[in-house]
Amino acid sequence: MRVLKRLRAVPPGARRLFGFVAASLALHAGTLISFPPAGLTSALDRGAVQPQPLYATLAPAARTAVAASESSDPQANPAREQIANAGRPATDSSAEARMGISGGADLPFPDKWYTASELEVRAEPLSEVRLSYPEELEGSGIPGRARVLLFIDERGVVRKTHLVESEPARLFDNAALRAWGDVRFSPAKKRGVAVKSQKLIELDFKP
Repeated sequence: MRVLKRLRAVPPGARRLFGFVAASLALHAGTLISFPPAGLTSALDRGAVQPQPLYATLAPAARTAVAASESSDPQANPAREQIANAGRPATDSSAEARMGISGGADLPFPDKWYTASELEVRAEPLSEVRLSYPEELEGSGIPGRARVLLFIDERGVVRKTHLVESEPARLFDNAALRAWGDVRFSPAKKRGVAVKSQKLIELDFKP
């Protein structure tokens, strides 16, 4: 009775709102009872849910950084080049290719004038050397001697001459150098390849 009296004391608008709320709650409760959620039904059927273990594999982050840094462009990864060459001696790559070092072609230096001790086959003249006594010294009876260094290319051509010494001084210099203008040589060889060479010649001048 007291509840009814209190309800009559509530304003009509509030009573209508209360009625709507009560009807909505009743409707939702009936829906849940009639159509329970699938997850709730299966959980109730199974009983207590057993926790499932979680497995995970962790990859080191440094490996990803290394893989990303390994590009095909050697200029983009100078650090990797330094590591790869850390145990190798510092050598000139062009010299390696010419001298057969580290898998390079077994070839001599193309721009070097080899001395006699460095050669397997020395350059030799293909024609007779015509050594003329200086005309200005005719009748003087003075003998002379000169040492000339010849620079012979890989085709056997004398490219330049250098007077090392002469005796008496300066008397036979021109004659000693002039004698090699037209002389051809068989080229010197190193490892079976024709190369540039130096050849020291000693000349004797007799009156």
